[in-house]
Amino acid sequence: MLGAQYAQPPQYGYPQPPVSWVPCNGNAIPPNAIQAGREADGKPLFVARASINGGVHIGKACQAWRTGANISFGGREVAMVGYEVLVGNPAAVRWVPQHSYVTPQRIPGMLVQGGHEPDGQPLFVARATYMGGVHPGKAGTHLKGAHIAYGGEEFHLLDYEVLVLV
Repeated sequence: MLGAQYAQPPQYGYPQPPVSWVPCNGNAIPPNAIQAGREADGKPLFVARASINGGVHIGKACQAWRTGANISFGGREVAMVGYEVLVGNPAAVRWVPQHSYVTPQRIPGMLVQGGHEPDGQPLFVARATYMGGVHPGKAGTHLKGAHIAYGGEEFHLLDYEVLVLV
């Protein structure tokens, strides 16, 4: 499991966190997955993450795909069968517009961290409009813009949104 601290269910009546990560395989997306975008043809896209090369990287999942998740990494789109998907209460999050670098101090609310680089730098859940769709991806204080996977490649887009807890 990528982030057991995120995926553990509440115990002993403690309140459930607004969002968490749950393991998925193939295209089995849980019913409470947070929809973060859509393909140009309208198919819903959900926030996904997976371990790649010592980091945990963010991408998208879709029930229409056999593999389930596509993650942006190293200039390409990487298909993953085993991954985690973000679940929770959609009313507990919102999308905040950004341009260029993420500046956490200027963002109203707490950024949803979805992963990290191999050196530990945090990666935040982001999404960007591209080729007629809205695609989940990643952003970080060290990245200029959001990185999304599309058509086998990784694209860097300066105008995007980040996910924050309300």
